[in-house]
Amino acid sequence: MNEREALDYALRLLSRRMLAERELERRLLKRASPEVVARVLARVRAWGYVDDRAYAEAFVRARAGRWGERKLYQALRARGVAPEAIEAALEASRGDPVAEATHLLRRHAWRHQGDKARAVRYLVRKGYPLGVALEAFERLQLEPEEG
Repeated sequence: MNEREALDYALRLLSRRMLAERELERRLLKRASPEVVARVLARVRAWGYVDDRAYAEAFVRARAGRWGERKLYQALRARGVAPEAIEAALEASRGDPVAEATHLLRRHAWRHQGDKARAVRYLVRKGYPLGVALEAFERLQLEPEEG
């Protein structure tokens, strides 16, 4: 694949959804040589079409309240985003993790029905620390029953 075809392919991928630079690089390397990929990445970066910081912020915003910081961090690292960009995105969206976890449990209460172990495991899988998960469950138990 020549540089023009690789650039067209990169722009087609980016027109569908935002990608981290490393994600785009991986996809391009499947079709083009490393030299061509490096030149294409330099061009799309210069045009502002690839911005890992903006990607991380959008990713965190889209999943905040459903995933804890640990899971967000791991998912972004798996996509090749630099730790500094991830930390900045997490810092910008940081709220009260216990309130977020409590809200998540409240939204999915039908799954847990007062089962502490199940609720806590659910929150830990979502990326919340154990202490936050336990506190969120206790906070939910203290809320008055609706209905």
